[in-house]
Amino acid sequence: MNLHSLRIFKTVAEFENVTKAAEYLCLSQPAVTIQIRHLEKELDVTLIQSKGRGIQLTKVGRILAKEAENLFSLETSIETKIANIKKQAAETIVIASTYLPATAILPPFISKYKDENEHIQFVLQSGNTKDMIHNLLNYKADIGIIVTENIDESNIVSKHWKDIEFYFVTHPKHKLANKEVTLDELVQYSFVMREEGSSTRKLFQSICHTQGVPFPKIGLVFNGLTESVQAVLSGYGITLSPSIAVKRYLDTNQLQRIYVKNIEIIRPVHVCTRLNMQPNTSSELFLDFLLNNK
Repeated sequence: MNLHSLRIFKTVAEFENVTKAAEYLCLSQPAVTIQIRHLEKELDVTLIQSKGRGIQLTKVGRILAKEAENLFSLETSIETKIANIKKQAAETIVIASTYLPATAILPPFISKYKDENEHIQFVLQSGNTKDMIHNLLNYKADIGIIVTENIDESNIVSKHWKDIEFYFVTHPKHKLANKEVTLDELVQYSFVMREEGSSTRKLFQSICHTQGVPFPKIGLVFNGLTESVQAVLSGYGITLSPSIAVKRYLDTNQLQRIYVKNIEIIRPVHVCTRLNMQPNTSSELFLDFLLNNK
């Protein structure tokens, strides 16, 4: 069935007048009449009859007019729902973040942004570097916030956002608490380590390799920053942690630093997007907000 002809017929049925329908549709009266005749020929029925200066619908015409109304109402409903989905998607920002930004950096930035943009919804994913880059590349996130020295992925565009200092920390009763030691002395002790795929773990491995010392014994492995810190707070081992994640524990003497000679670890935080990504307006505005508020 020709839906263009059906739409014209529906308008004629609503006005019960070909001339008024033609004016409403910005068509000529003959053009409207031709479309009605084409529809009648296609369906092999008579849809309208002349009545004075107007027209009247036949029984089949009345049925078809009602069904056409339902059909085009459904079309309008579908268009509205799709528009709403697009609008909602455009106003939802999905962020794939490594653990540190997700737990210790991003929350106040998101809160501040929400104060001025209440309609924006945020979905914050957290995981290790490998998983978060995977989510970004596979369209599961709009923006990536990654703590890493470099992103070895050609389809990712990254911009430096800020720097975070990292500390070796331990329980105050540990033998190395608040002492200065060499890296070789440090690795003689058991560590609480992050999971495989963690950029912090990879960095520590790289430092050990560069300095020519063996990687330390791994006593515990946790899939998260908070869990690693909590294990050390409970009295086990040493961990490498971002300063902002342990500051309050250091200030209250629940943890103490271990100072390693000639080793200073400062790690960059990158804001990432997919290469050639067409970000929605909300994502672009939030990206600008982050980069201008360090």
